Amino acid sequence: MAKIAEMTQLSPTMTEGTIVNWLKKVGDTVSPGDILAEVETDKAVMEMEAYDSGTLLAIVADAGSKVAVGLPVAIIGQANEDITKLLEESKNKIPQTSVRETKPVPIESSKEKIKEASQSKDEKQSQAKEGIKSHQENVFSATGRILASPLAKSIALEKSIDLQKVQGSGPAGRILQRDVLAYLENPNINQKQISSKSQSRVREDLEKPISGMRKVIAERLTSSKINLPHFYLNMEIDASAIVSFREKFNLGLKEFSKNESPLQKISINDCIVKAVALSLYKHPAVNASWQNDKIIEYGRIDIGIAVSIEDGLITPVLRNTNQMSLIDISEEIKSLADQAKKRKLKPEQFTNSTFTISNLGMFGISFFTAIINEPESAILAVGAIEEKPVIKNGQVVAGKTMSLTLSCDHRVVDGAEGAKFLGTLKKFLENPELLAS
Repeated sequence: MAKIAEMTQLSPTMTEGTIVNWLKKVGDTVSPGDILAEVETDKAVMEMEAYDSGTLLAIVADAGSKVAVGLPVAIIGQANEDITKLLEESKNKIPQTSVRETKPVPIESSKEKIKEASQSKDEKQSQAKEGIKSHQENVFSATGRILASPLAKSIALEKSIDLQKVQGSGPAGRILQRDVLAYLENPNINQKQISSKSQSRVREDLEKPISGMRKVIAERLTSSKINLPHFYLNMEIDASAIVSFREKFNLGLKEFSKNESPLQKISINDCIVKAVALSLYKHPAVNASWQNDKIIEYGRIDIGIAVSIEDGLITPVLRNTNQMSLIDISEEIKSLADQAKKRKLKPEQFTNSTFTISNLGMFGISFFTAIINEPESAILAVGAIEEKPVIKNGQVVAGKTMSLTLSCDHRVVDGAEGAKFLGTLKKFLENPELLAS
């Protein structure tokens, strides 16, 4: 008996998916576990499996279709089975969907479609010619070959302005309304300069469709900002020690691996991640979550790392981060970030973190505040390392500093607790040899 295959919820936050590509075609035999299609969710491109055996009798949602979870995408059954009722049911649920099925198309019907397509093509060509003709009429004037809009011509005629004296700022130098009005205000003005400046500043509006990922980001962050009572704690640390530590550590790796396969070098961000994990272990109240009638202090320390990808961001998660070495952290972050940028992360790789770090230092950002990733109770924003004068032992000397800003959910983390956490984090980063143990 034929069954409807529905859009599967492939991630915990997924409400709809866009079919990127069908890996099975109509007429193919499928079994439970076979991959039917690749689907773009709010976080990644994932594989949608079949749950029934049989033949793929119809594809209800073509590649490119955006389908809500639970709605039909295909029909699976026995070869030559009558699926008229199921097709009708699918069309009622998704009325605008294009359906492809196994039924042959009658020859007469095919001829009619070819005839209609031919007529449609002729009509389009005719319309295009009319458009070109209309455009040509718009850009010619009685004084010769002058590019100008109808409105510009009308104003010029009304005010007795010679369009040959007006410099256009539109495409291909076309004279627009603003050019005529500018000339009217000051006939002696250098129109060529105005035109050049206008063309360099004006650009057309670009309408971009909202992707599933961008939609979910908007919903989650809006919810977090509205529902969580954010407050912010900022601390500036001396970054000289961590910069020196990283250089020496990587130099030691280079010497150690001379005759071996090269080891992954660590970054300043890797050191920050390790320091945060150790600080969370000492301050479990920050590694917590508000759960309506209770607060959960997590025993695990799973840190999410905000990674920028095309059309949004995602937070791959390092599990049990406090138990990882600096090299392990470095290798895992690189692997997860590569998968994230290819949209290949699985749900278990980007969900259920207990704390998040967002680092914009590599973009030269000195200071910023981040929005908490629900249901977590805090997120750390990391700024760039900057060279600036600092006071040491009563003397002004050249130094390196870094800004750390902790966003806290005041229902869970009080100011004093957040400050203690930042104090411990400062201690680890200014004494980075503690991170290597």
